[in-house]
Amino acid sequence: MTDVPDLVRRSRAASTRATFDRRVDAQAATLRDDLRAGRLDCENFTLGLELEVYAVDREGQLAALPDDALDVCAKEIGVHNAELNTDPTTFDEAGIAAQERDLREHFTAAQEATHREARDLVLDAVWTIPPAAGTRAYLGAVREDDGVVIARNMRTDARYHALDNDVIDRTPEVSITVPGADLRLSTVFLESLATSMQPHFLVPSVAQFPRYFNAAIRSLGPMLALGTNAPFLPADCYDGEDDGTEGEGDGSGADRLDPIDVADRAPHELRIGIFEESMNVDPPGKVRVPRDLDDAEEIVDRLLDDRVCAPFLREWIADADTGIDVAADTGSDAEGTVTGGTTDEDGYASGLWELDYKRSTYWRWVRPVFGGTPVEGACGERSLRIEYRPLPTQPSLDGVIGLSVLLAGLLRGIVVTDHPVSSLPWDAARSCFYDVVERGFDADLAWINTDGERVSEVDAVYDDLFTVARRGLAEQGISASVADEYLEPIEARVDARNAPSDWKKREVRARVEDGADLERAITSMQREYIERAGTPFAEWL
Repeated sequence: MTDVPDLVRRSRAASTRATFDRRVDAQAATLRDDLRAGRLDCENFTLGLELEVYAVDREGQLAALPDDALDVCAKEIGVHNAELNTDPTTFDEAGIAAQERDLREHFTAAQEATHREARDLVLDAVWTIPPAAGTRAYLGAVREDDGVVIARNMRTDARYHALDNDVIDRTPEVSITVPGADLRLSTVFLESLATSMQPHFLVPSVAQFPRYFNAAIRSLGPMLALGTNAPFLPADCYDGEDDGTEGEGDGSGADRLDPIDVADRAPHELRIGIFEESMNVDPPGKVRVPRDLDDAEEIVDRLLDDRVCAPFLREWIADADTGIDVAADTGSDAEGTVTGGTTDEDGYASGLWELDYKRSTYWRWVRPVFGGTPVEGACGERSLRIEYRPLPTQPSLDGVIGLSVLLAGLLRGIVVTDHPVSSLPWDAARSCFYDVVERGFDADLAWINTDGERVSEVDAVYDDLFTVARRGLAEQGISASVADEYLEPIEARVDARNAPSDWKKREVRARVEDGADLERAITSMQREYIERAGTPFAEWL
């Protein structure tokens, strides 16, 4: 068994990079051939979901996830993070019900394991009550092992630490700056602040994949506005002094920002900035809105052109202790090149292991995924799906499922109706997305309605958007009553002009007005959020 620092050093080696690049090139040629030959075409659409959560102690402070919880959760970058995954299902009424049932069962099992250690799982987007040692001490705790930096609170997985060291090699610090706070770290562990939900949408026709992919890009801003949930950094990161955007402070306190102003100016979805600032190092662009696709084969070109980040090889298969078991038998030949590229014996994607690993570091807000779990009546292991990455974890599982169903219906509806929003310029869709990150429902929304008219007013955008989503759900045999069950609680957010971030900003502002300083206001808000989490957000409005 090889330890983590040694594997990080292997990842940095020129010989590893050469082998990795050679395998990626060969596997890319295989994937391109499979796309051209229609081998990734399937029978029907499918749905899937990833949901990230974090653990806290009974005081609401960030805490390590108990080991027992990992029996039902997948590990994530921090010892406090975990991910719940649903099995893929067909896109129909039965499939949606199975998605919800699977998610609830997994969450309940993980929560029970967490409760046994006097901790709780939290459905949230950014943790804001730090552990006792404080945010900077927790995120910045590292040790060095012969040139390899090991973040102490990062999971024991060599791939995480290799990614971290790749970033450390490229930049002296990773930082995020918001009104009232400036958080600077020497590692990529900043990313562990944030949690998200990631719906998966399998497109059965490779030829149609670009239409759905491009529709997903057009949906980014309006979909995110419905779910923004991350306006604040951890409470102890705020010192109340100006962040430098309005002049230099002298430390006297005369230029300290009004806490109400900090709350009002806080972005609605800080999670986006955290991830982009963590990963967009020299050269920038690892995390961004992708360009439109004209042809599914462009996926291959984009993966090949993307910057290689901490290359790993298939024979370094993960185990529970170090993240890697070097002794794994991989079917490699003597020269280190993977043979039998498209064999399904161990799963389609396993035959494209290095290419799929590179795809896993292709951090676009919408990205393709090839290969996956077979679903009876829909697909085998050879498939192509969309992973939708901008949405934060919601306050309740109802909200998570509701947004997932809305997205699936919307993408299906846009394509099946040949909806005019597909002609919205890419630049407008991108600008809308980042405006929503800052301003939520107050953003300049970008949409083209069914009549072909460019609209930006909230009601006009969402009246059309939900109509199109219901049309897409109906196309999949989902009744109007079932569609309403999932969509109406999300529509209530539009009627109230309130996403979870609005609730958080309003609650912090109210506490400051009642006399609390900003740190106490954020902490108090977060404790109330944790108490409410699990209750449908529509009941918070």
